[in-house]
Amino acid sequence: MKKLILVFFMLLFASPVWSFPTAPGYGKGSNPEFESASVGTTGSITEETNTMTFDDGDGAPITLQTIRDGAGGADGTAIHDDEANEITAITIKATPVDADEFIQEDSAAAFVKKAVTWAAIKATLKTYNDSLYSATGALMGVWGASSEITLTAGGVAVLTTQGYFTIDTNADDATDDLTQITGLATGDEIIIAPDNDGRTVIVKNGVNLILCNGADFTMNNSKDRMVLQDIGADVLVEISRSSGGD
Repeated sequence: MKKLILVFFMLLFASPVWSFPTAPGYGKGSNPEFESASVGTTGSITEETNTMTFDDGDGAPITLQTIRDGAGGADGTAIHDDEANEITAITIKATPVDADEFIQEDSAAAFVKKAVTWAAIKATLKTYNDSLYSATGALMGVWGASSEITLTAGGVAVLTTQGYFTIDTNADDATDDLTQITGLATGDEIIIAPDNDGRTVIVKNGVNLILCNGADFTMNNSKDRMVLQDIGADVLVEISRSSGGD
């Protein structure tokens, strides 16, 4: 509305051509019964029944009341900061896609308006949430199938990540001692089980494997389980054990 009124006054005072009807008994420049005026070569201002109409010659005249109402103004369909229920009136899109864009005011750039895509919003939320929660694959109980680990000749199980592992003897020996587990980060937890019922793995209590009550654990049944946690420097402590057989 302000823009249209400004255009009106610019036309009013800048136009070189004016035409006012005159009535008998009135001198030049005195016309209390004003009805119309020409603006420039194509524009006009007309007053009929106390309604002023502006026409700049484009074939789409507008009344002063329309300007006041804002219905025909340049921002008639804009979103305003002082109007309620404007956003609720907009058509809803149920499922956004990556290319969809949202408007924002950038706090790092004097709050100028900028667009942001749904893909960027999702990526930002993922980065933030990843800093709060463990990745799904790192949670106890969601590791899926086990991975087989064969002991070295010195009785060491070499790992690269936490998870669920079956332990087999070196060279398929009938019996072997598990004396150390390496390759984990501090805080990592693992579940171990014997890989084969016909071969026995004995988890040995010691400086590298600190077991409950200092007791070794013989795993000779596929249902045997032990849970351990790395406390740093390839030292693991037992959390629990379960004997499923002999």
